[in-house]
Amino acid sequence: MNRCTKCILPASYPGIEFDDAGICNYCHAYTPTDCRGGKALLEVIDRYRDDNNSYDCIVGLSGGRDSSYLLYYATEVLNLRVLAYTYDNGFMPAETQSNIASMTQRLNVEHIIETKHYTKRCLNHVLSSWTESPSPGMISSLCVGCRMGMVLGFLKAAREHQVPLLLTGGGEPESSFATLFLTSGQDRNRPMWAGYLAEMAANPRYALNPRFVATAFSEYACYFVGFRLAKRIVYPDQKYVPIFRYVEWDEDTILSVIREKLDWQNYAASNTTWRSDCKIALLKNYLYAKTVGFTKNDELLSNLIRDGAITRETAIERVNSENQFPEDFVSEFCAEIGVDYRKLKKALRAIETTIAPNDEETIRVGGNPG
Repeated sequence: MNRCTKCILPASYPGIEFDDAGICNYCHAYTPTDCRGGKALLEVIDRYRDDNNSYDCIVGLSGGRDSSYLLYYATEVLNLRVLAYTYDNGFMPAETQSNIASMTQRLNVEHIIETKHYTKRCLNHVLSSWTESPSPGMISSLCVGCRMGMVLGFLKAAREHQVPLLLTGGGEPESSFATLFLTSGQDRNRPMWAGYLAEMAANPRYALNPRFVATAFSEYACYFVGFRLAKRIVYPDQKYVPIFRYVEWDEDTILSVIREKLDWQNYAASNTTWRSDCKIALLKNYLYAKTVGFTKNDELLSNLIRDGAITRETAIERVNSENQFPEDFVSEFCAEIGVDYRKLKKALRAIETTIAPNDEETIRVGGNPG
């Protein structure tokens, strides 16, 4: 596999170009993560401590590793009175549900968990449509409705409980290639909505389900228009604080704390602890690996290389281990959502990216490590 000689992004990454030294344009354009520091965080936090309110802040708790660390940090380090909010899209692994229940009880945190079915009622249709004409640009649509439900629910809970300070786990060294498939690469020479419409036109089956179309349109309008207006007009007094823009995102520290202090358990079907709080996230990575030969793990590890947090050699070792997906999980999840697993496999066989073994730089999909 032809990868950047500095990071590990492959030649199949959208919009990628290599210079004469084999270094990609994303490495050249990368801006190191700016950590503002604990002092700057306290200056923000202290303005919102108020004994007249029941809570100092609300924390978005997905049950994943970053939000779990955030919950611990807010309660035990910042000594805040925390209200935790969880949006359940219906596809949380049992381990995630157990983590959330255990952590909120252990830390004595009041907890709101809200279940909505925006994603659940569309998932069967989206994956079934995708198998008719597989495209990496539409893999992100598997979780349509989730962002809308999460953002709206978080804002509403903060408003109802009169909590002006909203803490999230944002700021970790990640980026997203999903939109690059829709905008034709890094140059973004077309708007995302135009790319999305082009995907729909190429596979009209998606449009046959009015519920999916309505949910997709509502999510786009909500996130890219409504959310910005809501923050300025409806919720002008609320302050968003992505915690990892102030506190250094250190993977080893995060995992050590949540495992030792909170007894956090990873989803058994996932070989990585990142984004292991949702079954759909694992399925998406599986499909990306099959269709374009890389996953979100490649992207995160590449950013960690650029930040000097890990070596390229370590990243190669990790991606070989973490980009493995049990076929049992895929078949069982297909059965759970009512999609024909055999039809999915047939579609993947027709387009699956062939990655020839090349010493240590080999990605294996399915089966057991080794």
